[in-house]
Amino acid sequence: MNTQLLYILLLSRYPTFSFSIISKAESGFDDVDIPDQLVALEFEHMLIVDPFSSSCGRFVNPSEAYGLSEQDALLIKEHNKVSLA
Repeated sequence: MNTQLLYILLLSRYPTFSFSIISKAESGFDDVDIPDQLVALEFEHMLIVDPFSSSCGRFVNPSEAYGLSEQDALLIKEHNKVSLA
Protein backbone atom coordinates (compact mmCIF):
# COMPACT_ATOMS: atom_id res chain seq x y z
CA MET A 1 0.00 0.00 0.00
CA ASN A 2 1.44 3.37 -0.88
CA THR A 3 1.92 6.15 1.65
CA GLN A 4 -1.04 8.28 0.60
CA LEU A 5 -3.49 5.36 0.63
CA LEU A 6 -2.33 4.23 4.06
CA TYR A 7 -2.64 7.79 5.36
CA ILE A 8 -6.22 8.10 4.02
CA LEU A 9 -7.15 4.67 5.41
CA LEU A 10 -5.88 5.57 8.88
CA LEU A 11 -7.64 8.94 8.85
CA SER A 12 -10.91 7.24 7.95
CA ARG A 13 -10.55 4.62 10.69
CA TYR A 14 -9.34 7.04 13.37
CA PRO A 15 -10.96 10.43 12.71
CA THR A 16 -9.93 11.81 16.11
CA PHE A 17 -6.26 10.82 15.75
CA SER A 18 -3.57 12.93 14.14
CA PHE A 19 -1.43 11.28 11.46
CA SER A 20 1.32 12.85 9.37
CA ILE A 21 3.32 11.96 6.32
CA ILE A 22 6.96 12.71 7.04
CA SER A 23 10.02 12.47 4.87
CA LYS A 24 12.77 9.97 5.50
CA ALA A 25 15.08 12.91 6.29
CA GLU A 26 12.65 14.22 8.94
CA SER A 27 12.46 10.78 10.52
CA GLY A 28 16.16 10.68 11.30
CA PHE A 29 16.53 7.22 9.76
CA ASP A 30 18.96 6.70 6.91
CA ASP A 31 18.53 2.98 6.23
CA VAL A 32 18.20 2.33 2.48
CA ASP A 33 15.18 0.05 3.06
CA ILE A 34 13.12 2.82 4.65
CA PRO A 35 10.75 4.51 2.18
CA ASP A 36 11.13 8.18 1.23
CA GLN A 37 7.86 8.95 3.04
CA LEU A 38 6.69 7.49 6.34
CA VAL A 39 3.33 7.58 8.06
CA ALA A 40 3.51 8.73 11.67
CA LEU A 41 0.97 8.87 14.46
CA GLU A 42 1.21 12.09 16.45
CA PHE A 43 0.87 11.04 20.09
CA GLU A 44 1.65 13.20 23.12
CA HIS A 45 3.77 15.61 21.04
CA MET A 46 5.79 12.76 19.49
CA LEU A 47 5.76 11.18 16.04
CA ILE A 48 5.33 7.42 16.31
CA VAL A 49 6.65 5.53 13.27
CA ASP A 50 6.77 2.09 14.95
CA PRO A 51 3.55 1.59 16.93
CA PHE A 52 4.99 -1.52 18.60
CA SER A 53 7.65 0.56 20.38
CA SER A 54 7.55 3.22 23.04
CA SER A 55 9.51 6.45 22.83
CA CYS A 56 12.30 4.78 24.83
CA GLY A 57 12.40 1.74 22.51
CA ARG A 58 10.52 -0.78 24.61
CA PHE A 59 7.93 -3.13 23.13
CA VAL A 60 4.34 -1.96 23.66
CA ASN A 61 0.90 -3.20 22.74
CA PRO A 62 -0.26 -0.67 20.10
CA SER A 63 -3.86 -0.96 21.23
CA GLU A 64 -3.07 -0.19 24.87
CA ALA A 65 -0.37 2.39 24.19
CA TYR A 66 -1.86 4.31 21.28
CA GLY A 67 -5.39 3.02 20.65
CA LEU A 68 -4.53 1.43 17.28
CA SER A 69 -5.72 -1.99 16.25
CA GLU A 70 -2.91 -4.52 15.84
CA GLN A 71 -3.79 -4.85 12.16
CA ASP A 72 -3.41 -1.11 11.55
CA ALA A 73 -0.25 -0.96 13.65
CA LEU A 74 1.20 -3.72 11.46
CA LEU A 75 0.28 -1.78 8.32
CA ILE A 76 2.19 1.25 9.63
CA LYS A 77 5.19 -0.79 10.74
CA GLU A 78 5.37 -2.75 7.47
CA HIS A 79 5.02 0.39 5.38
CA ASN A 80 7.65 2.32 7.33
CA LYS A 81 10.03 -0.66 7.53
CA VAL A 82 11.19 0.66 10.90
CA SER A 83 11.72 -1.32 14.06
CA LEU A 84 12.81 0.49 17.18
CA ALA A 85 12.53 -2.43 19.59
